Amino acid sequence: MDDPESGSDIYILPTVGDRKPFPIVRTKFSEGSPKFSPDGRWLAYASNESGRPEVYAMAYPGPGPKIQISTSGGTDPVWRADGREFFYRNGEQMMTVNVRLGPTLEASAPQLLWPGRYVAGVGSSCGMSGPTSSNYDITADGQRFLMIEDTTETSQCKLLRVVSNWSAALRNPTSAAALAGSR
Repeated sequence: MDDPESGSDIYILPTVGDRKPFPIVRTKFSEGSPKFSPDGRWLAYASNESGRPEVYAMAYPGPGPKIQISTSGGTDPVWRADGREFFYRNGEQMMTVNVRLGPTLEASAPQLLWPGRYVAGVGSSCGMSGPTSSNYDITADGQRFLMIEDTTETSQCKLLRVVSNWSAALRNPTSAAALAGSR
C-alpha cells in the first residue's frame, strides 16, 4: 500500500472482524513483495532502507527483530514449501539461503544458484506498487523453477513514439486507425 508519508508499505487485511487493513511494516522506506513462511510465523519482504533493495524476515505477528537475509542486494523472496530453504533474486542472479524455522529464524549465508536474465517482477526495485513482485515460482521440493527468460539484448528502449493530442485522435475513427497502425 502506498502512503505519501512512508512510500510503499506492507499491510495485513484481516479476513474476519472489521476487515480493516493495518500496517505490519511501515517505514519511511519502500517495502514490498511480502511472503509468509509455510508455517505462517515469519514474513519475508524486500526493503530499500539500506540504500538498495535487500531481503529481510521478521517474526509474525511479532515481537522480534527483523533479520537481513540478503547480503549484497535482493528482491522477490519465495519460500520452499517445507520452509527449509528460501530463494530470492539479486539482479541477474538467483540466490538461495538454507533456513531453520522455530522461535528464531536461523539463516545460512546466501549462495548463488545460477546467473541468468529473467524478467523482473512488478516492484522488484521495492518502489512500485503491486500485490507481489515475484513473477517466478518453485516446486514444493525447490528443485524446479518456473521463470520467464529475458532474451532481449538490452533493456533500453530502441524506439519511443510520442503522440500529442491522442485523446482527440481517438474520437476520429480515421485518426484512431492511423494511430493503431503506427506501432
